[in-house]
Amino acid sequence: NRIMPDFTISLTTAQAQRTAPALSFLNDDGSDASAAQVLAWLRRQLRGKVRQYQQQQAVAVADADVDATLAAEGW
Repeated sequence: NRIMPDFTISLTTAQAQRTAPALSFLNDDGSDASAAQVLAWLRRQLRGKVRQYQQQQAVAVADADVDATLAAEGW
C-alpha cells in the first residue's frame, strides 16, 4: 500500500477566477467556487487519478503473477 503524496498545487488569482464559475456546482446556491474550493477539488481529482493508476499497476502485477503461476503449471 503506497502512501499518498501531499500534493501542493498553486494557482494564480487569475487562474482561480477563471476556474471558479466552472466549479459552481460545489455550492448549493450555484455561486462561483472559492479559491480554496478550486484547490481542494483539484487535489481530489489528482489523488483520484493517482489511486486509479496505483490500482491499475497492482492489477497488472497480480495478473502477471497469475499468468506465471499458470504457465509454471503447464496451463
